[in-house]
This record gives sequence, C-alpha cells and structure tokens, in this order.
Amino acid sequence: PSVGIVLGDISWDRIEILDMYKKEIVRTGIPFYPVVGNHDNQSRKQGDKLASAEYRKRMGPENYAFGLGKDIVIVLDNIIYDTRKQYQEGYAPHVLSWVKGLEAFIPESADLYIAQHSPILHWDQNGRKIINSHDLIGLVHGHEVHFISGHTHINNFFEYGNDIYEHNVASICGSWWSTLHCTDGTPRGYKVFTKKGDKVSWYYKSVDYPKDCQAEMFGLGQTELHPNSVVLNV
Repeated sequence: PSVGIVLGDISWDRIEILDMYKKEIVRTGIPFYPVVGNHDNQSRKQGDKLASAEYRKRMGPENYAFGLGKDIVIVLDNIIYDTRKQYQEGYAPHVLSWVKGLEAFIPESADLYIAQHSPILHWDQNGRKIINSHDLIGLVHGHEVHFISGHTHINNFFEYGNDIYEHNVASICGSWWSTLHCTDGTPRGYKVFTKKGDKVSWYYKSVDYPKDCQAEMFGLGQTELHPNSVVLNV
C-alpha cells in the first residue's frame, strides 16, 4: 500500500484553495493525508481555535493517526496560531494530552512517523526552540520515531539519538516566489519512504528529474549570491 502526506501550507491564507486541492489530489490514485500549516489558517481570525475552524470544516481534524502496516502515522498541529504572522511553533497542551491518550492504542513494537508542519527542534529568530518539543519527544520515547516536517523550504536530516530522526523536506512548490528551486537550491520535489520488514529507506525525488538525480551543478554566473563560484548542491 502507498499513501501520500502533504506537510501543510496547502493554501496561502486563501482557504478556498483547500477545495481545489481536494479535487485535484484524487488524481494521484492513492490516499492523501493533510497536515495543517500556518498558511492554512484564516489570517484575519484571531485565536488558534477560531482561525483553524474553516480548515477543520473542509479537511477534518488537525490531530489524528492511522495505521500503515504494523506502524503508526501520527499527524499533529504544531502551529499555535493567533493572527497572520503572529503565531508560535510548538505543541499546545491539548495536543500533548491527545498524544498521551493515543499511547494506549500504540503497540510497543510499532515504529512511529510523526507528520507535522514545523520541524521538531526549529529555532526561532530569538534562538528559542519550539514550545514543548522536549515534552513531545518524551511521550514517544521507546519507539523508533521519524518526524517528517516542512515549513522551511529546505532539505535537512537530523538524528536526535535514541532512534529519533527528523526529515525536514523541501517543498514541491519551490520557494513560491521561485518555483523551480527551494530556498537552499534544492529542486522542487518530495521525499519517498519505503518500508520493507523492519528497514526503512528514503530518497528525495525532484520534480521533472529521474529518481537517480541527486546532485545539481550551477556554473559561473548562474547563482545570484555566488556569481564567481561553481556551486554543487547534493
């Protein structure tokens, strides 16, 4: 079985785009599971619950889980929204409580895939980690955990020890204002995970390129920030 996950910011503060997305995504032929992002809230509504009310109406709950083989995929809202550009990244108390209640239904042998919008240990402009990140890690400790996040338009992979990893995946839309490449020069695309037995593997798939395309070279004068350099993005 194959499923898809979209890691938030499905719309850009225009909630009606969610209906267009639902109509088009069915053409993939596989189930697709949504994650709420900061741009999926109503920017002129104030407060986390009110701003996301229209998202819930059109897409369903922000926090939910489903089984995939013997493993569990957990989808979380880690955007504590107030108004446009006035939000915090982190886990509200009710989200932590929900995850704690979910634990009773998770087999000890299950690996966990936690899909969310913001990276688990994202640093904000003031040097602070996202709210309650260590509390969430404590709740899922004891499983092999793969956090899968978006938000940054950058490709990153982190190991936090004790079988906890994070895949911060570059975006399929590029950087919005430059649609062919993401902020770090990664071509627009998505990540593919495969689970066989107890082993999980993954690779990044660039749109318009074959699977084995894993590097891109920019020659002299091709990059605005480094015009006198040859840049290789791997």
